[in-house]
Order: sequence, then structure tokens, then C-alpha cells
Amino acid sequence: MMSSTTQSNMARRIKTPLVILFYLFIWELGALKVSSSLILPSPVETIEALLELMPKEVFRLSVATTVVRIVSGVGLSMVAGIFLGIASSMKKQIFYIIEPLVGFLKSIPVISVSILILLWFDENIAPVAVCFLLCFPPIWSNTFQGMNTVDKKKIEMARVYQVEWIDILKNIYLPHLSPYMLSGLSISIGLGWKSTVTAELLSSAPYAMGRMIYNSKIYLETTDLFAWTMTVVILSMLMEKIVKCLIEKKSRRIRDGHKN
Repeated sequence: MMSSTTQSNMARRIKTPLVILFYLFIWELGALKVSSSLILPSPVETIEALLELMPKEVFRLSVATTVVRIVSGVGLSMVAGIFLGIASSMKKQIFYIIEPLVGFLKSIPVISVSILILLWFDENIAPVAVCFLLCFPPIWSNTFQGMNTVDKKKIEMARVYQVEWIDILKNIYLPHLSPYMLSGLSISIGLGWKSTVTAELLSSAPYAMGRMIYNSKIYLETTDLFAWTMTVVILSMLMEKIVKCLIEKKSRRIRDGHKN
């Protein structure tokens, strides 16, 4: 007899393709109704355009450049967010300084940040800076929340027995903070793709997915526009899926460690 977890996983695997097929069907109906690939290309036309783009050097360079920018921006936001999240939980003065900035970054539109950053930074650096600024808030918030939910009794007991601070960090803080930090990373990946592609779209940087989307719009290549957009969505979902797998694996390892 299958466990409830196995049944749930099987149901999800069946449900996801069906949902995708449903939306593709709606898309196809819309394309048939419009009857103009200039306004709304069909899914088949979009996939054909994507297959034509994939062998081209400009496609590979644009994808690689955008992915590097996203990884750089999210990576920098992880370092700053975790460090300042921990510092904010330990020092109220730091919390009072960082909290208004996080609130501001959460509320400001992506396009406003992108335009401002493009005024101050080089077109190649600006997308990374925009990605960093917009991915920082969820990582800081999750780390700060994780620090505030650590069992204080364990910390006090470790100090009573004069446990080294490095051992407290490794055995108490890090196991507890890992799910919070990885969850913040998962949220930041989606934000990273949106913010980076938007900044690239507004800049004139060559070999950028955002720039290719803009060029497709300017030259009325709607099928290519949909193909580039589909690429962004697929890569974003794939990257987020990998991170979610890491989160589940890490959480399972932590739970097993606590049981033992």
C-alpha cells in the first residue's frame, strides 16, 4: 500500500502536465481566434521560433550573460542579507537602520530602481546592482526571522558549559537558520530573473536576454518575443525547482539529525 506522501507526489506529477496542457490549449484557442502571429503567435509557432534561436551564438551568449548576472546579484544579496540579518538580530541599532531600507526596497517598482541604477552605473553592472537590491529584502527578512526563533535555552546552556562560539554557530545557529536562508534564496531567484531582465531591457548592453526581448518588440518580431519570454520562464522555473529540491533535502537532513 502506497504512503500518503507517495500518493501526493504521484498526483502532483500527473496534475502539473495537465495544468500546462490546459493553458497551452487556452493559448492555442486565443491564437486561432486572433489569427495573426504578429499579435498572438500560437504555442507551436513559439516553440519553432525557440528551436531556431537555440543554435545561434547570440542566444547562447545572451542566456549565459543573463544567468551569470542573476547568480552574481543573488549571491551578493545572500552574503549581505545573511550577514546583516544576523547582525540586526544581535544589535537593535543595526535593525533600526536596515528595516526602513528593506521596507523601501520592497515597495519601490522594479522599473524605478532600474532607471535610477542605470543613471549611476555602467550598463553591464546595472542589472547586477538592481538584482542585488531587490533580492536583498527577502533574504534579510528570512535570516532575521530565523535568528529570532532560535531556542534561547540552548544558547544559554551552551554558554553555561563554556562551549566555543564557533561550535554554537555550527551546531545551533546554522542548522536552525538553513531552512530560512534557503527559503529566502528560493524567493529571491524569481525576483532576480524579473529585476535583471527588466534592467537589461532598459539598458543597451549587448548579449542580454532583456535586450533581445526589447529588440523583438522594436522590430515587431512577436514570435521571437514569445520565444525569449518562454526561455526566461523555463530557466527561472528550473532554477527555482533546483533550489526547492535543495531546501527539501536540507530540511529532511536537519529533521533526521534532530531525531538522532
